[in-house]
Amino acid sequence: MSSNKLISEKIEFPIHGEFIRGTLYLPSNHTTNKLPGVVLAHGWAMTAGGDLEDYAQIIAQHNIICLTIDFRNLGASTGQPRQHLDPHQQIEDLRSPLWQDSCHP
Repeated sequence: MSSNKLISEKIEFPIHGEFIRGTLYLPSNHTTNKLPGVVLAHGWAMTAGGDLEDYAQIIAQHNIICLTIDFRNLGASTGQPRQHLDPHQQIEDLRSPLWQDSCHP
């Protein structure tokens, strides 16, 4: 495992009038190297935190940029009705960070 220090930053980005919120984990060398990235989210009604953040930190220690998110209507993200599950919306939520400037350090 790499001994890189990690940088973590809370982020949010808009989607259809709502905000997806999460945490971006960056290896310390992210400004000098072009690195791959991955988006992590729990399935169904779980939210980011706990083990998901642990996995993200381990992934980032291997020089992979990692973003954890809460789906819309769940956790720290906005959206009504709360706790509403929509698999198609969740797929859209997972794809959305790939196009956001805030996720391209």
